[in-house]
Amino acid sequence: VTKDPVVQQAVFFLIVGVVVGQVGGLSESVLRATHRYHIGTFAGSTIRLGEGIGWIVGVILQFDYAGVALCGLMARSIGTLLSCSLAVRGTPFSWGVVGANRGELRAMIGPSSGVVLFNLSSALSLQGLSLVVAHGLGPAAVAIFNTYRTLARVAVQAASIVSHAVWPE
Repeated sequence: VTKDPVVQQAVFFLIVGVVVGQVGGLSESVLRATHRYHIGTFAGSTIRLGEGIGWIVGVILQFDYAGVALCGLMARSIGTLLSCSLAVRGTPFSWGVVGANRGELRAMIGPSSGVVLFNLSSALSLQGLSLVVAHGLGPAAVAIFNTYRTLARVAVQAASIVSHAVWPE
C-alpha cells in the first residue's frame, strides 16, 4: 500500500468510478427491460468512450494521476446521470427504494448472486492472473503476459460482439 497521497486519491477516484459504473449498469437494465436495448447499449458505450476521453483530456492538460482519474470520473458521472434520467423517462420506473418489497428482494437474491459471481470470477480471471504474474515475475512480465492474453482473447471479444447484438432477440 502506497503512502503517496496522489496515488491514494487516484485509486479513490477510480473506485468511485466503478461504483458509478454499477449505477450505469442499472440504467442500462431499465432501458433493456423497457424494450430500449439499443439506447442502453449506445448510452453505455458512449459513457465508456466519454470516460476515456476524460482521461485523455487529463493527460493532455498534464494533470497528475489523481487529476487524470478525476477527469474520467467526471465524464462517467455526467454520462451516468444523463443515462439514469433517460432510463426512467416515459416509464413507470423510478429510482429509490420506496416501492421495495422484501419478498421480491428475497426472490432476487439467488439470481443476482449468480450474476455477481460470474462477474467476480471474470475479474479474478483477468486481473488476478496479472497480479500473480506481477508478483512472481515482475512488472515487465505483466506487460508481455497481458499482450499475449489480449491476442488470445480475440475470439472471445468477437463472440461478445455478436452476443451483445442478438441479446434482445
